[in-house]
Amino acid sequence: RNWIAPDNFSWDRLKVMLRFGLPMVPAAIGMWIMISADRFILKIFCDTTEIGLYAIAAGVASGVALVTGAFQQAWGPFAYSILYEDQAERVYARVFDLYCFLGCFLCTGVALFAPLILRLLTTEAYYPAASCVALLAFAVFLNGVRFIASLGNGIAKKSVPGAIAIGIGAAVNVGLNFLLIPQLGREGAAVATMVAYACCVAYLFSASQANHYIPYRWHIGLICIGSSWVLIGINWWLAPALNAVGLAIQTGLLLLFLPLGILLGLVKRQYITQLVGGATIET
Repeated sequence: RNWIAPDNFSWDRLKVMLRFGLPMVPAAIGMWIMISADRFILKIFCDTTEIGLYAIAAGVASGVALVTGAFQQAWGPFAYSILYEDQAERVYARVFDLYCFLGCFLCTGVALFAPLILRLLTTEAYYPAASCVALLAFAVFLNGVRFIASLGNGIAKKSVPGAIAIGIGAAVNVGLNFLLIPQLGREGAAVATMVAYACCVAYLFSASQANHYIPYRWHIGLICIGSSWVLIGINWWLAPALNAVGLAIQTGLLLLFLPLGILLGLVKRQYITQLVGGATIET
């Protein structure tokens, strides 16, 4: 009771907390719109078959979230724990490189093997859902990038840019859904979702870098994303059958990411030692 006492209450501290936290209320609504709007708009223009196929595609793509979700939970505590270390910004930039490489590797794998996954887990009626998996997988990937992009704003203790970014993403998502779904159906919804997250991330990086500069190597992320889509495009062009030869082709395409990682200097053992309780951070 000596600690929780009226005399210890601080209006100034409460104002600071509310100033930081209140923008997250509309941001939470905007995030719900980004996550859910596509289903509601699909229902307006399409039948329940399209909604079912889209939901199955989202379920397959969410396999990427098993990794990116774990990263999102760990990233904040880790990033702030080394904030005042000499090499902190170098580590932040390096984590961005590795997240892009590993995230694009996962998205490519899910996209390439989506037809096989659907055949293992669903019935024939759901096989066409594979057409949306790549787009939705990259939406999950970009949602993870959002946590990296917001770091500079967090260091500067500014939450408004994060709320604005989510508002932009929600507006883009709703607008593109209404524009694309009547023409493309579920694929239009998937495109809208991915582009919405991309716009959200682009604004976040812009605002975050203005508030606290971090020396990210943008070309690494762009090369990884571009390489993923090239491999996915090659797989779509080849259209390998679901047999031993086809799976070998898809596996070979996926393994092409390893030479890319070596070329970019990402696939190798490196250690950046930080004085964080005497720990060594492996990147």
